Amino acid sequence: MRYRSSNYVIGGLEKQEFVATGDRASYKGVGLKTLYMAIVTLASAIVFAILLLNNATTDFVYWVLPLSAILAFVCAMLAIIMPRLVPMFGSMYCVLQGVVVGAVSALIEAYFPGAAMMALLSTMGVFGVLVVLYSSGIIKVGIKMQTFILGFLISFLVFSIVTTLVAMFNQAARETLFGDSIFALIISGIAVLLASMVILLDLSRVDAIVKQGLHKDYEWTAAFGLIVTLIWLYMEFLRFFMIVYSRSSK
Repeated sequence: MRYRSSNYVIGGLEKQEFVATGDRASYKGVGLKTLYMAIVTLASAIVFAILLLNNATTDFVYWVLPLSAILAFVCAMLAIIMPRLVPMFGSMYCVLQGVVVGAVSALIEAYFPGAAMMALLSTMGVFGVLVVLYSSGIIKVGIKMQTFILGFLISFLVFSIVTTLVAMFNQAARETLFGDSIFALIISGIAVLLASMVILLDLSRVDAIVKQGLHKDYEWTAAFGLIVTLIWLYMEFLRFFMIVYSRSSK
């Protein structure tokens, strides 16, 4: 019997036929590819953070950071458009995004020692707990939950765009939204919660790919989706602990 996925990302793949048993996607395959991308990202982040700390110049940071972020976005779009090239573009994304993560982490760590490590441990802890809860069936991601998470995500994105535009032209709003206010802390906490919920969508996609018996190439697609969300979760945790540390130092 075919496994029918309720995941919106996998919906378009359901008409494909099963492939040979040896060529089917597996949980182990997705896990290993996700681990590979995580290691590439972490290695890139550590190397760039060390380079930044040893040769920190304002011009260097202002030039490399936005360029890496833009190129990482381009690689992500190409990986989405051309799924068969995810191994290449996904790896490039991890290296470039690692540069961004490393730079931001190093800069925040310079002002708030321990924030980066707390963010990393929190990300790993949340991911581990979500994997256990999902795999054990305690948390189920059905159509209603998917719809709720997607609605939550879209609403938050719209809110973020609007507030960013307002903050660009209003100093008080900028300090409230992007400073260390209680409101900024609450918004950061909501972002952490949302990123954690999106991980559940990613896990449901992994489940659909494996149970539907799709080709092993889709392991890369699933792993790439997971690493993108994990990086997002880490960055949100980093912002959260930065605000907490800033408030506690006053």
